[in-house]
Amino acid sequence: MSTRRIAPAGVRFANVGGNAVGTLCDNGTFVVTGRHPDEVTNVATGKSVVVERQGRVASVPQQDGSTVLHMSGTQGFVFFPGDVGPGDDATGRSYTFTGNVTIVFGALGSVTSFESTGTMTDTCAMIA
Repeated sequence: MSTRRIAPAGVRFANVGGNAVGTLCDNGTFVVTGRHPDEVTNVATGKSVVVERQGRVASVPQQDGSTVLHMSGTQGFVFFPGDVGPGDDATGRSYTFTGNVTIVFGALGSVTSFESTGTMTDTCAMIA
């Protein structure tokens, strides 16, 4: 089964397999572990690449209404315009990270803090 969603600037992501498993904990923490290759497509040109993503992602709600996202392994993330993070924060952008990433979402859902160790690849540039 393929899961699709449209991201900013006409980028489509489709899960194309893997064995990722999600767990929702009593405290609201959501953890996903495993392998989940994603096909990333430039909607305008049709150019696609498959990015082999694997590792662990944990979304941890905080007392103040914010959420901390911890990612390790090879993971991807889409930043929306105005989000703190790499690249031009006036536009939407997508990156693949290998290593450890911590992202903090404010109570209203925008990214307010970003920290990464390891490598970062501009996913949009891969399909330009």
